[in-house]
Parts: sequence; C-alpha cells; structure tokens
Amino acid sequence: MTPASRRIGLAVSLSILAASLYLLVTASPLLLLTVSETLGLPLGNLVAWAGVISLVAVVRHGFHDLLHWETASNR
Repeated sequence: MTPASRRIGLAVSLSILAASLYLLVTASPLLLLTVSETLGLPLGNLVAWAGVISLVAVVRHGFHDLLHWETASNR
C-alpha cells in the first residue's frame, strides 16, 4: 500500500468516524429512521457499525509504520 493511498484511506476513515461519533453523541433523530421495514433495522445500527469499522481502519492506516504489519506481498 502506497503512502498516498494510506493517507486517502486515513482521511476517509477519519471522516466516517467523526460523522458517526457526531450522530451518536448528539443522539440525532436520524438514528431512529428505519432502513428496512421487514427487518426493523434502524439507521443507528448501521451508523454504529460504520463507526466501529472506521475506528479499526484509522488504526490500520494511521499507525501502519508503528505496528509493522506485514501482508503476503511484503514478505
């Protein structure tokens, strides 16, 4: 992964994390909107999952050099 793509991934992940944190902390009424009528799935569930996944992505992209993660192509 090139440094430029890591920066783009970090920026996208940080913006998703910031947006989901904002919605969750402010208890936005948008979180109660139903995404799927048949499943009864509120938008808040998807926002929470996006926040959790983006937090992992921020750690992956932000601390890549510190963690010395190797992929199959780097070995």
